[in-house]
Amino acid sequence: MNIFTQARFLRVSLILIFFLSGSAITRAAPHSEKLWEVPAAGLIGHPVFCGDTVLYRAGASIVGLEVRTGRELWRRDFSLTPSGNSAATSNPTPPERYVISVTPVSKFLALIAASSGASGGKLYCVNSATGAVRWAYDASAGQNSSLREPNQLLSVPVVWRNRALLRTQDNLLAVDLATGDLFWSKALETTFRIPRVPTSRPAIDGNSIYLNSDFGLAYAFDPLNGAMKWRTPTAGMKAVSGPAVLSMNFIFTFCSPLAYQDRLIISDGAGYVYALGKTDGAVLWRIKLGNVYQISARDGAIYLATTTGFYQVNARSGKTLRRYPAPNGFLSCAIVGNSAVLVSMPRDKEQWQAFDLVHWKTKEINSGFPGFSATVANGMVCLDGYVLQGSTYTAKICAYQLGSQIAP
Repeated sequence: MNIFTQARFLRVSLILIFFLSGSAITRAAPHSEKLWEVPAAGLIGHPVFCGDTVLYRAGASIVGLEVRTGRELWRRDFSLTPSGNSAATSNPTPPERYVISVTPVSKFLALIAASSGASGGKLYCVNSATGAVRWAYDASAGQNSSLREPNQLLSVPVVWRNRALLRTQDNLLAVDLATGDLFWSKALETTFRIPRVPTSRPAIDGNSIYLNSDFGLAYAFDPLNGAMKWRTPTAGMKAVSGPAVLSMNFIFTFCSPLAYQDRLIISDGAGYVYALGKTDGAVLWRIKLGNVYQISARDGAIYLATTTGFYQVNARSGKTLRRYPAPNGFLSCAIVGNSAVLVSMPRDKEQWQAFDLVHWKTKEINSGFPGFSATVANGMVCLDGYVLQGSTYTAKICAYQLGSQIAP
């Protein structure tokens, strides 16, 4: 092959490479691009990806959206009547007094925990593509005798093998994913007999389920039979004890615990972050960073979205490695490769940003949508929030395709 033939061959090869990779180049824009934005009526809740569907709360309903277009696929009312029955009957629970959460199980199944102080609670298993209910478990058994209110659902459910695990006001439950039948129920300490809203999602890891209670205790249980493995008090327990607790309306944490390596990372609601041994609950280290909204981990480091900023902490020692301050803090921190999707507090410019965890700097800022929480999957981020239109705020759900500098 002479030099001219080689040159022609190289030229044709480069052209073919360019055209064959053109679609990939088009898809991999360097900056994030908004895919869709849809209005959402009433009080909205954290959106989640479940297969090809985005599920979110709208008032007392769950709505399913097509993941790429935002087109509404289905909407189902999960409000409860005072008798504990579901929906579409007289006198449903007012949406503003209603709590509802969604947990993906598989590509086509999701768990929905619905509860109200006046109407008790139910756990549903639904088809995420259609909203059809496969089964429902009534978690209202076990009355709160001091207040004469049903046993509320308190936690977002988690999945372990063939069962759903969740906490009510008085019990830890294990429910069969296939049938909705109860495997076991474990009574929990109920120091304060007053209505409480759902706080945090339990953490599941190997053969343990971990809870941090709303009165300063951390627990580990065996998900097979509900046996308690250990119980550890934290500073939050002192913060909520005593006669002032009712006037303070509780100091508890919405932050879910994180099982990472050989330790459990928790926030206690009194501004402290703990690392506890997963096997025995022993305190390995404790630091005070302010109230924590979300905990994530990557490559031996703990990342925390707090009221005072975004932190990187050594998982072994608890030493603060780096801090990114924010006037009003961050509500969530979803890790994507070498980046974090940070959602600012609403008062702080109402924005979300992509943050470089290696160089510890902002990659891009998106101020067009005031998110409250972020869910990341398959190169997309979905946020819920409220957009100011004139003098009123309108609830909306929004999805972005993450740029190549965030999720290559």
